[in-house]
Amino acid sequence: IAGVGAAYGSEDTDAYRSMLFCAAVDKQWYASLLGLQIGKDDWPFVGLPLELVGDRGPGESKAMAPDDDCVLLPDRGMAPSFTPQSKATVESSHPREMAEQGPPSYKQSSLTALGLMGREMLQAIKDNECSDASSRLTPAMVADRVAANPHAIFRWLNARGRSDAMTISREVAVRRYLKPVTFTLNAQGLWLLSLRFDST
Repeated sequence: IAGVGAAYGSEDTDAYRSMLFCAAVDKQWYASLLGLQIGKDDWPFVGLPLELVGDRGPGESKAMAPDDDCVLLPDRGMAPSFTPQSKATVESSHPREMAEQGPPSYKQSSLTALGLMGREMLQAIKDNECSDASSRLTPAMVADRVAANPHAIFRWLNARGRSDAMTISREVAVRRYLKPVTFTLNAQGLWLLSLRFDST
């Protein structure tokens, strides 16, 4: 898992773009924005993958990146409609839940939006350390006793210069992938909707 993303309400283009932002920046810094402290080695992947496979979700569109973005958006493939086998590696990694009978139900959380993002980030770290990636081990990895999970395999490959992730600066990632917001400044402080920020 290279990044996590979310958006208010439902899955949309902002969710895809926030995922690309998370993938592009240092995860230790990103976690600090969410009020978390993680080690540098907890999620070492930094950079954009060279290709993405879109799932034809509600947010899948060219608006994932600005029109002038010819380098900073990975090459995207799009699965045909109603064919989950076309992106089997993605679909098979999703958590499974038993279908419930009766009317739909919804979970309500006491977490804020930042708390929910932090929870998903910690879950991604856990998934990268626990997922079975034994089929991707090479004889050299086995000889070096590399654990059969994505985290260990990435660290082993990255130490040998075998990551083809595209790296961009944090400033460029912010401007390319985060949604612009409008703040209001008055005598009481800086406001984003109903949130007030101040500083000595």
